[in-house]
Amino acid sequence: MGYDLYGLRPSDMEVPDCDFSDDDTTKAYFAWQKNTMGAYFRSNMWGWRPLWGYVTESCDDILSSKDALKGTHNGGHKISKTKAIKIARRISKLNKNGELRGFVQSYEEWSNNLSDEDCNICDGTGTRKGWEGWQSESEWLKHHDTLDEVENADESISVAQVIAGNAGILNQLKQVQQVSYRWANTCKGCNSCHGKGKKKNFKRSYFLNEADVIEFGDFCRHSGGFTIH
Repeated sequence: MGYDLYGLRPSDMEVPDCDFSDDDTTKAYFAWQKNTMGAYFRSNMWGWRPLWGYVTESCDDILSSKDALKGTHNGGHKISKTKAIKIARRISKLNKNGELRGFVQSYEEWSNNLSDEDCNICDGTGTRKGWEGWQSESEWLKHHDTLDEVENADESISVAQVIAGNAGILNQLKQVQQVSYRWANTCKGCNSCHGKGKKKNFKRSYFLNEADVIEFGDFCRHSGGFTIH
C-alpha cells in the first residue's frame, strides 16, 4: 500500500488528459509526469505516515485538523495551492535552520530504542504450536509420528475460512501442514522470530528521512495544490 500525490496544476501547467487504454498516450502521460516538477509524489505507507505526521505537526497553523486526518488516508483529499506553497516554505525554513535534521535524528533515536515485542506467531514462546521438539530428531519424534510433517494444522485457521477460499489462509494452512522436522529445526522453532520469542517492534517499520521531506517540499512548491490517493 502506498500514497500517490498528484499536483492539481504542476509547474503552472494543465494536467493532460490520458486514455490509459492506449499505450502511446499512456507512455506520453507518464513521461510528462516524470519530467514535470510538482506533478507526482509517491511514498509507501511506512514512509508517508511519519512524513505527514511531521508536516502536520510543523504546519499546524497551515493545515486544519481535517487535513491532518484525511492525509492519512488515500481517499483523494485536496490540499489547496495556497496551503501547498506555505508547506513548501515551512519545510525549506526548517531545513535551513537545522530543525528538520534534528527532528529526524530524534525520530530515529526513538525508533531504535523501542523494545522488541512478543512474536505473534509463537505467542512469545519461541516455538510454534505443532513445532515442538525442533531441537533434535529424537525430541521431534516425541511429539510427531514422522520427521516429515506435523500432526495437525494451525487451529487458528477456521474451516469456514478455508471453505471461503481465502488464498492467504490456504497458503498458511499448506505451509503448516507440510512443515517437517528439518524446516522446524532450521527455523529454530519459529519461522518468524527463530526461537527468540521476540521480534522487532512493529513501529520500527516506519521511517523518516530528510531527503523525503525535502522532496515533498519541492513537490508542494510546484504542485499548484495536490490530492492524496
